[in-house]
Amino acid sequence: MSTILAVDDAAFILSLIKDDLEENAYTVFTADCGEKALSVLDEQAVDLVLLDYYMPGLSGLETLQAIKADARFQNTAVIMLSGAEKEAEIIASLNAGAADFMIKPYITQLFLARIKNVLSANSA
Repeated sequence: MSTILAVDDAAFILSLIKDDLEENAYTVFTADCGEKALSVLDEQAVDLVLLDYYMPGLSGLETLQAIKADARFQNTAVIMLSGAEKEAEIIASLNAGAADFMIKPYITQLFLARIKNVLSANSA
């Protein structure tokens, strides 16, 4: 099964995401900030990054840009997550290379279906 890095500064959300993914046979790594996410990517091969848009320090968008600027990770799929549905953020994320953008709180079955679609498209 696929390996996913979940990144969110809210411990409760990160725990929910991890539980939902592990219940569906995904291997999950977690990070609570952009800097830690980049460190995990240096050490672990992942198929997908779930990345919160709003985080202290390195924002989700800045983290996404760093991921896509690194030749090692350019083909790593990223889905951005946010509690706010702002058109400008969605467009900025997609323009920076995100494969999708989802609003939190998410509907679990929709969340899992979109993850599966992005992983399928990325492995094709």
